[in-house]
Amino acid sequence: MKTTNGKAMPRDLNIENRKLILDFMKDGKPHSVAEISAALKISRQTVKKKLDFFSSKQLVVSCGKGSSTDFGGKRPEIFAINPKIYFLCSFQIYNLVICIALFDFSGTCVDRCVIPHEEAYTLEDYVDIIVTGIRTLISRNQIAPDNIHEFLVGNNGLIDSKEGIIRKTTTSPHWGEDIPLKKILEGRLAEIPRIRIENLIALVSAHVLANPQMASSRILVLYWGSGISMRMIDRGHFSYTDSPICGEIENMVIDFSNYKGPGREEKASFRHLISEEKIAELFSKLSQEQRDAILQFHDDSEIKKDLRLSVFQAADHGNQEAKKLVDYMADVFFAALMNMAVCFDPQYVVFNGLPRQYHRCFEERIYLNFQDFLYFRDVKQQTQLVFQLEDLFDICLVGSHYLMQKQFLEHSSLYEDI
Repeated sequence: MKTTNGKAMPRDLNIENRKLILDFMKDGKPHSVAEISAALKISRQTVKKKLDFFSSKQLVVSCGKGSSTDFGGKRPEIFAINPKIYFLCSFQIYNLVICIALFDFSGTCVDRCVIPHEEAYTLEDYVDIIVTGIRTLISRNQIAPDNIHEFLVGNNGLIDSKEGIIRKTTTSPHWGEDIPLKKILEGRLAEIPRIRIENLIALVSAHVLANPQMASSRILVLYWGSGISMRMIDRGHFSYTDSPICGEIENMVIDFSNYKGPGREEKASFRHLISEEKIAELFSKLSQEQRDAILQFHDDSEIKKDLRLSVFQAADHGNQEAKKLVDYMADVFFAALMNMAVCFDPQYVVFNGLPRQYHRCFEERIYLNFQDFLYFRDVKQQTQLVFQLEDLFDICLVGSHYLMQKQFLEHSSLYEDI
């Protein structure tokens, strides 16, 4: 309990209370002294002093009077983090589009633009788009460049986020390998103080942590694009996709009948057996009439002419051939899920990516498999499947804001005396 009396607090406790209060207020919503005091078990006097401290740094602003909670009582003054203390920019590269967004500190998207993705774009083209995009957003919203706290670039592939290097990119493989994108951008965007390069799966995972109910849980986050990317989050701490256990599960061999010839490790692995290419191969073995019946769902799919989305949607509408394909994907996935559960014992398995909105048959098949495996006898209490239904752009943008805001709040200068 962080209560205090009239005496001066030790320096460490003083700073700890400041951190607790600012972290509580990071949602950007207005809060009264009494509300903060009750939530954090810190005395009202201490809370008021800390809010005065943050107000002197322009980190917190008064929002006027709130509603009275006591009969006949005064309306309390309410406070919120100043949304204009810093702005954050996010740039996401997807297979079909490029998305650029500008946030204020509270997480409100101030401005955004979406640019069609062209396969022929070179690395130089992308750099030009990035530089032009961020400067356009800053200019039309009349924001000083030094008021941009951080600029984050998200891409698919193998990313060295510490060095800001794209080792490989699945979105634009013709770029080559070991691209020092952070260094390139720092040379072009000298006015931006901080630039970070991240894998999109990191942004998808961070979106999960933005939910306070999950922040203290063990979570497996799965991004299902051309293959599967996996990340473990244990009470807010990330285990990256190149960790030994995650990597072994992603590449575990399931179909030994396919484990021969060139590229056998890929052909027989979990990642390959539920890939877009594998489903296309199975789909091609259906009759023309059966294929046409599934393809009629193309126009309703989230990404036009994406085969797997059509398969999921057709299955949920009762198409039996599509349901067999979904059952196949669920059965292959379940083999990996057993290992995930044994290794990590997750409380949540969160799905993102292509099939997330077309999941009814997939989910039913997964739970059916659960019942036949003793470890999962009480699976719905032990492990809960969660399908992220938001648009992938919005998921990544929320994740971007979470990561950048988190880094900002870790700066010790926020809590030190002026």
